[in-house]
Amino acid sequence: MERFDAVIGGAVGVATGEIDRFPAGGIVLKSGETVEADIIVTATDPRLQVLGGVELAVDGRPVDVADRWTYKGTMLSDVPNMARTFGYIDASWTPRADLTAEWTRRLIDRLDETGDRQAAPRLTGEEAAAMPARPWIDDFPAGSMTRGMHRLPRQGDRAPWLNTQDYHRDRGLVTYAPIDDAWLEFSNPGAATVDEAA
Repeated sequence: MERFDAVIGGAVGVATGEIDRFPAGGIVLKSGETVEADIIVTATDPRLQVLGGVELAVDGRPVDVADRWTYKGTMLSDVPNMARTFGYIDASWTPRADLTAEWTRRLIDRLDETGDRQAAPRLTGEEAAAMPARPWIDDFPAGSMTRGMHRLPRQGDRAPWLNTQDYHRDRGLVTYAPIDDAWLEFSNPGAATVDEAA
């Protein structure tokens, strides 16, 4: 612990923030704060790219992911037939990915069984107005995440509009809850009848 004596004793300070410029003897942060510095450590600052940069559209209208609610951390409100994986950020990524894959398989099985072609989570305007919007990931103060949170979908304060970071809670929400619920709308738009197909 000798290496940290200066930090523990208060002789060394640490400042974090976005760097605006490097004047002689230190840095100026974008907040306007000037920090005298003997050592400057720059860290990577990844910019969050939602869905790998894929641009979504429903019926020809662009979809802004940030305007949507997450459904079970997997689908987006009013976006049919799209499930995506986002693992845990403070634990192993794989368990959440496995839960998402299993839930998506169950959804596809249900579509196959009924002949429906489309499934879309729906949240009415009244429900959305009554539900407080929370960040996609809350209680995770990493700067790169907090700076990019405005690009991600919202989560609510109740199931199924949650993106939890809790495996046991997700098992109840994703694995054990029925596929059919009050919010997942199944439909068969544009399906041709036998006579039309002939």
